[in-house]
Amino acid sequence: ILMLKKLAFLHYNNPDLNLALVFYTISLKNTLIKQFEAFYREYDRYGEPDMSKVNIIHAWGGSTKGFYSELCDKTDFQRKTYSEAVELSKKKIDPFEFVCKELNQHLKNINYIGLYDYVFVDEAQDFGINFFHLCLNSLRNSVEGVLNTKKSGFLIYAYDELQSLKEEVMIPTKLEIFGKEEVCKDINLKTSYRTTIEVLTTAHALGLGVYR
Repeated sequence: ILMLKKLAFLHYNNPDLNLALVFYTISLKNTLIKQFEAFYREYDRYGEPDMSKVNIIHAWGGSTKGFYSELCDKTDFQRKTYSEAVELSKKKIDPFEFVCKELNQHLKNINYIGLYDYVFVDEAQDFGINFFHLCLNSLRNSVEGVLNTKKSGFLIYAYDELQSLKEEVMIPTKLEIFGKEEVCKDINLKTSYRTTIEVLTTAHALGLGVYR
C-alpha cells in the first residue's frame, strides 16, 4: 500500500517518468491496479493516470505482459517459458533466477540504456539476486550493465522475511545488489498497518515457536 501511494504521488507530480511496480503473485494484478487508481484520485479527483507510463506488472509474464517478458521483447531477446527454464537450468537454480541471469548477460552485451526511471518491487523476499540485478539493468542510463552506479533511475523494494512463499528466505545484501552499501537507504517500518501489535506479537510467538 505504501509503495502504491508513492507510485501515485510520483506519477501525479512527474507524469513523464516511466514507472514500474513488479510483484510475484500474478493474481494480485487487478487488485494492485485498482488500488493504484484509487490512490491517484486522491491527488487528481477527476483525472485518470496515464497507464502507458505506469506499468503494474507480474515479474515473469505469461499470456500477459510481464517485467521479464517486456525487457526481452524490447531488446530482441528470445524469452523463455517456465518449462524451458526448468529444463535449461537443470534444477540447479531457480528457473526465474536462471532466465534473469541469462537476460542480464544479454543486456550487458548490448549496453542497454534502460527503460524505467523508478522500479518498485513488492514482496521482494520472494526474489533472488539475479532479479534485483535485472531491475537495476532496467533503469535508465544503465550503460555499463550490472552494478553501474551512474544510473539516474531508482530501485525501491519492500520485503518481510516472515512472509515468504519459499521455504528458505535470504534477502540479498545491499552490497550484493548495489555493489556499494551506502547507495541504498533503509527504512524500517515500525508500524503494522495490517493488524494490532498484540495480535502481531502473538502470531509471531506461535509461528516462530517462541514458547515451544
